[in-house]
Amino acid sequence: SEQLHQEHFVAQKADTSNDEAFTIEVKGTGRRIEVLPEQTAT
Repeated sequence: SEQLHQEHFVAQKADTSNDEAFTIEVKGTGRRIEVLPEQTAT
């Protein structure tokens, strides 16, 4: 007899009320990029 087991997960919404801008630096070029609170760095 075969059985199928499934699970479903939902991530909780992140609290973004205290988000701040931050700066990332590209290692190869040294270029600095500001990421605003409403943006993501991917």
